[in-house]
Amino acid sequence: MVKAFTHKEKQGKSINISLCEKSNKVCYTVVEKQILGGDSMTNADRLLEKMTEKRIESLFLNNSTNIRYITGYSGENIYLLIANSGKWLITDRKNQESIQNIQKEFQIINFDSDKTTIGACVNDLLDRHQITLMGFERNHINYGLIQDMELELEYADVIPTVNLVESIVAL
Repeated sequence: MVKAFTHKEKQGKSINISLCEKSNKVCYTVVEKQILGGDSMTNADRLLEKMTEKRIESLFLNNSTNIRYITGYSGENIYLLIANSGKWLITDRKNQESIQNIQKEFQIINFDSDKTTIGACVNDLLDRHQITLMGFERNHINYGLIQDMELELEYADVIPTVNLVESIVAL
């Protein structure tokens, strides 16, 4: 559970820092970048359109192939939470260097897996953005991961989805 939320500027980027309630240590940081302009739809926009059509408020992705298709990032150990209110790439601090060149429409969430869990980070994002329903990729997620996350999610219901990303690839 997150205790405090602070904000500071560093090297022209806006950085938000959250402290864990129990340990009073940094749980994760959010590095915000400006959103890209332009008229063309991105893969993330297409996915959001499909989610709206299916009445899915947010979607949690952990499949690296699908994340690469949506974000352009081809690394491992990364998650994507996407909603109309935000697009968050969530990764352990160990990936911080390799993820810096990601598309600017995504906020990068660097969490410390030694101090918090992916579920706590997702729970905090869902709470802050008042998201009450989160879909997940039924065919791609580890059952233990989604079960652990459900225990930590206080503000959202969780529902399985099938082939949402794959359905926009076919367009």
